[in-house]
Amino acid sequence: MHHSSIKTRHSRVRHPNDDAHIERFNRTLRKECIGAYNCNKDISFISHKLDRFIDYYNYDRIHLGINLRTPYEMLHR
Repeated sequence: MHHSSIKTRHSRVRHPNDDAHIERFNRTLRKECIGAYNCNKDISFISHKLDRFIDYYNYDRIHLGINLRTPYEMLHR
């Protein structure tokens, strides 16, 4: 991440609301993607499914928190 100029930050211990949006994404990922597959699959299968889910999440899946738009639509409006 350092080579991409992405800054990391850590939430405080026992303060899950510090990163509520990340926690919500993780919940959605577990519910809509990971939970649908057997965890005994090989890593390339899981990696492929995660890549597809992230594309779906950003370009096709509407989000209530941004007025039923996709993140892509919000970025390019």
